[in-house]
Amino acid sequence: MAQNLLGTSLLYIRREMKVLVTGATGFIGSHLVPSLLKDGHEVRCLVHESAHTENLRGASLICGDITNIKSLVDAVKDVEVVFHLAAKVQTGFYQDADALMKVNFQGTSTLIDAVHSYDRHLQNFVYLSSAGAIGMFNSKELVKEDVKCSPVTCYGVSKLQAENHLHHYSSLLNVPYTIVRPPTVYGPYERYNLLLMTLAIKNRRFALIGSGSNLTSVCHVSNLVDALKLVGFIADKNQTYHVADSQPISWNHLTELISFQASAPKPPHLPVWLCNCAAVVLESVCHATNKEPVLHQGRVHTMSNNFALDIAKIKSKGYNPKVSTELGICQTIQWYKEQNLL
Repeated sequence: MAQNLLGTSLLYIRREMKVLVTGATGFIGSHLVPSLLKDGHEVRCLVHESAHTENLRGASLICGDITNIKSLVDAVKDVEVVFHLAAKVQTGFYQDADALMKVNFQGTSTLIDAVHSYDRHLQNFVYLSSAGAIGMFNSKELVKEDVKCSPVTCYGVSKLQAENHLHHYSSLLNVPYTIVRPPTVYGPYERYNLLLMTLAIKNRRFALIGSGSNLTSVCHVSNLVDALKLVGFIADKNQTYHVADSQPISWNHLTELISFQASAPKPPHLPVWLCNCAAVVLESVCHATNKEPVLHQGRVHTMSNNFALDIAKIKSKGYNPKVSTELGICQTIQWYKEQNLL
């Protein structure tokens, strides 16, 4: 069945469509836009005036701000598919709730209003959400899309609020949408999550919390781009999809891959109880100094519990991750080396 769907999707994708991408100059957007152009689509990118646009050659660039509806008129005109990637990302201990809500929730709401007000050609509004919208808990089973969400960070709350707004708009104004929830995304051009982890392992400032046998999910950017195009043009509308690499990975295996590629020793293990105690102390100290703690309770929870996404739903639509985590980590760290980041 998946093969038939995939064959149909490839034929469908060949039809040129008018596409708007927000967040096009970001890590994921800089991979999605060239892929859409290669497929023959007419791509429009919403960018800030000061943005670096070297990776967007061939696309139409329109200056605008998702929090300002008047600046979006030209961007949304006649657009058929919107890929809304623009977001404010904060994953540390300190998060600015107001700034996150302004961009991630209110910005999404403003963009939907603009599309609804100024255009009637929209076939799909693809919203790039996050696994952070789900929350954090220890799950022995893979996490499905119908899980009860209970985010514990301001970032996660802002992404879930945007999701809920899409549900509301769809039922109220018949705006077709698709929500995509990836875990940590990595690959060339990524300079935050995996890079910081790789640097910590290389500099022997990283330790596994607990046994390291617990599972997590990660997603190579090429796999995410394939998934975005699939749900954007092919899959059923008004759905939520979890997207990740083909298999969950243990923290042991993940850090072994990074250590090998970075020519670093495998990181040591520390007891969960010890890390929790240290996190409480560090949080207290950092509250007094307004500095980011190197370890906090949320990070301890993430690294010591099982939390991996079930991708069966999107695989049933034809999603077939082409890049394995092993190959993806190798490619990414090689790019870090080429950029002299390690």
